[in-house]
Amino acid sequence: MKLVKFEFVKLFNKRLFVICLLLFMVFNTVVLYYSQSSDLEIGILHKYSDDYEQTIKEISDLNSEDAKAVLHSKLRVVEIAIQLDSLAENEDEQHLEYVESMLVEYQQESPKEYEQAQDLDLTRQELLDRRTYLSELVSQSDYADTYDTFIGEMKQRADNQKKFSIFAEKGSFAYNNIEKTPTDFENLKGVKPQVGNNSVVDNATTFVLTDFLVFALVFLMCIYIFTYERDKELYGLIRTNKNGRLPLIASKLIVLVFTVFAVSIVYYLSDIVVSGIYTGFGDMSRCIQSSSMFMNCNLNLSIWQYLVIWCLSKAVTMCVISVVLAFIFVLIKNTATIVIATASLILAESVLHSAIESNSPLNMLKYINFFYFVGGNNVFGNYRNVNFFSEPVNLMSIYIVLMPLLFVIFVAVTCTLFAKKNQFSSGSVLAGVLEKIRVKFSKVNGSTKVFSGECFKHYKGSMAILAVLLLMFVAYTNLTDNISLVYTSGQDSAYNVYMKELEGELTEEKEEFLQKEQA
Repeated sequence: MKLVKFEFVKLFNKRLFVICLLLFMVFNTVVLYYSQSSDLEIGILHKYSDDYEQTIKEISDLNSEDAKAVLHSKLRVVEIAIQLDSLAENEDEQHLEYVESMLVEYQQESPKEYEQAQDLDLTRQELLDRRTYLSELVSQSDYADTYDTFIGEMKQRADNQKKFSIFAEKGSFAYNNIEKTPTDFENLKGVKPQVGNNSVVDNATTFVLTDFLVFALVFLMCIYIFTYERDKELYGLIRTNKNGRLPLIASKLIVLVFTVFAVSIVYYLSDIVVSGIYTGFGDMSRCIQSSSMFMNCNLNLSIWQYLVIWCLSKAVTMCVISVVLAFIFVLIKNTATIVIATASLILAESVLHSAIESNSPLNMLKYINFFYFVGGNNVFGNYRNVNFFSEPVNLMSIYIVLMPLLFVIFVAVTCTLFAKKNQFSSGSVLAGVLEKIRVKFSKVNGSTKVFSGECFKHYKGSMAILAVLLLMFVAYTNLTDNISLVYTSGQDSAYNVYMKELEGELTEEKEEFLQKEQA
C-alpha cells in the first residue's frame, strides 16, 4: 500500500502532468463548445432551446400520426410566413409572380396555416431558424415512423439480397452474415423511437478530440511512472530490496490503470455534460434508436443506459491501451526508442484500419483494432460482424472477450519482464553513433543559467509534449469529419459490390459476367 501511495505522490507531484491534466480539460471543453456553436443546426437548437423543447412537449402525448401532422402543420406555417416576408421585400417582378402563385396555392390548401402565418411577428432570420429546427423534428418523425418497417422487413430484405449471385454462395461470409443479421435484431421488434432532443448522444459520442487528449495523458503517465527511477539510475538499489520487483511493478500498474480509468471517465463525462448544458439533455429515457445515428444498433437500451456503457467502454479501452504502453516501457529501456515504437504501433493500427476494405477476408484486422474500438460508437452503437473463417462473429462479443484477455496478458507479461530483466537505461544504436559524432566535432559547452538548467531537466518530457501537440493537431483537423452511421440498403450494397467488381476497362470477361447476372 505504501508503494502505491508513493507512486501516486510521485505522479501528481509532476507539475507538467498536473498542468497538462487541467489544461487539456479546459482545451477539450473550449473546442467542444466552439465546434457546437459553429455548427448551424446545433447553434439554432441552443438559441431556441426553450421553443424546441416546448414543441417536443406538445407532441409527446400524441400518437405518431397526430404528432407528425402537428409538426408538418407548424412547418407549413413557417414556410408560408417566409414567402409572405419574401413578397414584402423582393422587387423582382418574375420572382414576385412566382411567390404570389405559391401563396394562392397555400391559401387554398392550408387556410388555417395561412392565417397563422399572417399573425406571426418574427424577423426573416427567426423564421429561417425556426424552419431549421422544425425540419429536424419532422425528419425525426419520418424516421420514427419507418423504423418499425425497417426492423419488420429485415428478414425479407435479407432474402432479397440472397437473390444476387454475389451474396448467394452458401457457406460464404456474405451469405452467413445476411442470415445472421435479422436474428440479431429480433429483440428490437416493438421498439418505438420517439421524437426528442438527441443532441447530447449525437455530439458527445462523436467528438474525437477527447480520445487524442486522453491517449496523450496516458503516454505522459507512462513516462513519469516507468522512466523516473530508470533515468535516476535507482533500479540497481531498488531491485535488491524485498519489494523491489513484483510489488513495485504491481503498484506502478495499479496507479497507472486507476488514474487512466478515472481520467477517462471524467473527460468523457465532461463531453456529455458540456453538450447537455449547451443544447439541453432532453428525455434520456427514450430508446437509443430514437436517434437515427443509432439505426444500426441492435441493443435494446435507453439513451442514458447507452451513454453509461459508452463511457465505461471508452475508459476500459484506454486502460488496456495503458497496459500495452506499460509493456513497451518495460521492454524497451531507451526513451527515444519507446517513442519510435509507440509511433510505429499507432501507424500500423491506423494503416490496417484505413487500408483494409470492409468486405475483405482480412476485415478482422480492420475492425479488431484500437483505432476502431476507441472511435465514436463503433463497438456498441453500430452492429457489425467480422469474417472468422467465413463465419460472422459479432464485433461487440469480440470486444467483451478481448479487452479483459488483453489486459490480463499484458499485465502478466509486463510484471514478468520487470521482475526478470534488468531495468537499467540503455542508449539506442542511433543515439550512440550520434554521440560519437557530437564528441568528435563539437566543443563542450556548459551553462549555469537557471532557465537553461530547467529546460535540460525537462528534456524527457519535451518529447511527450511534442507528441501531445501533434495529436491535438491531428484531432482538430478531424473535428469536421462526418462520422455518423449511415444505413445502406441491399440494392446500394449490391451496386457497390458490382462497381468494385466491374470497374475499369470493359472486357469480354466482364461482358460475360453481366450477361450471366442478367440471366
